[in-house]
Amino acid sequence: MQLRSTLLPGFVFGPVSLVASVASGQVTFPDLIHHWPAEGSAADVVGAADGTLNGAVGYVAGRFGQAFDFDSGEFITFGNSTCNFGFEDFTLSFWIRLDAPGQMALFTKRPLCVLNQMIDLRVLASGDVNVEFSGPQASGYTSLQAPGMLGDGEWHHVAWSRSLQTLEIHIDGCLAATEDSLVPIIFSNSAPFMAGKGPCTGSPDGTVPFDGALDEIQVYMRALDDAEIAALAERPAGSPDLDCSGAIDGADLGFLLGAWGPCKGFCAADLNGDGVVDGADIGVLLGGWE
Repeated sequence: MQLRSTLLPGFVFGPVSLVASVASGQVTFPDLIHHWPAEGSAADVVGAADGTLNGAVGYVAGRFGQAFDFDSGEFITFGNSTCNFGFEDFTLSFWIRLDAPGQMALFTKRPLCVLNQMIDLRVLASGDVNVEFSGPQASGYTSLQAPGMLGDGEWHHVAWSRSLQTLEIHIDGCLAATEDSLVPIIFSNSAPFMAGKGPCTGSPDGTVPFDGALDEIQVYMRALDDAEIAALAERPAGSPDLDCSGAIDGADLGFLLGAWGPCKGFCAADLNGDGVVDGADIGVLLGGWE
């Protein structure tokens, strides 16, 4: 069950449909098929993929309400058919806080530690996020790495999405990495969707079990747009720092010019919220130039 929410302060969404989860207060959007808010249980409050806790997975204060608390070796499974996306677009969204540095398993769905029919998300020792994705016999294998600087002990939002053959990672509401698979990836296997460890945990590449907290794990059967991801990450819309670099400069101007023209409901470069990226938005950007 979902209730319509008032818009968050600082966001301009136009026709985007924003709702809030009764379970936690985290916003959600249409086409949400799974939501694990971690409010004292691993229940899926939208779908039918309740999680199974393995080891002493606990609960701590989360980004919204409570969060899953993992110590090394603890993990959660969410069923063998969960996240069998086929050819469909999707988005995986979650909040993360690290308790220790290291190359750690986040989410995985792969039968073995080989490049065949696999999803694997890890946080690297650098604090970056790495995603590997492939179909049968490694078809379309794609790896992308997003600079995230997650190792500061604070909560960060991560969203990984596929739109046709384009994969994107957003960190804290900002596009951090994008890559196209060479061929369309059809994804389905009988391995469980897991959080906290996977078949490559303990492998020679140095991946270890997750040590930290995860909150508001959501799965959508479509690629969320920039505005929706910004809302999930609570990143205020209308910021002229379009590339999230911390400075407003020529890179942001290039981003804006690349988005020139009418927006589909909302886009990050529509700085004045009038539905079109044009000279008025350049004025806003130049007003904050550094």
